[in-house]
Amino acid sequence: MQEISARKEWIDAWTAVQRRLEDTNSLVELAEESQDESLRDELNGELEAVRIAIDDLEFRRMLSGEDDERDALLTIHAGAGGTEAQDWAEM
Repeated sequence: MQEISARKEWIDAWTAVQRRLEDTNSLVELAEESQDESLRDELNGELEAVRIAIDDLEFRRMLSGEDDERDALLTIHAGAGGTEAQDWAEM
């Protein structure tokens, strides 16, 4: 059930990005037809939002391996670094 939910989440995220990109494409066509320079700022904002959404999906994809959902334990040992290294390791 968790796998189905995770896959649905991916599909929903991709569909939202695709829909936003289609809307942006329509805005580009509208700007070209009307030759309205005031749409340029809105268009740039939409393109930036789409780029950020795609970057987010790519990052999530990088961290979607088999063990990425599991917890991890990180232990830091000062080694032979002296008192400053011990203080840092305690922090």
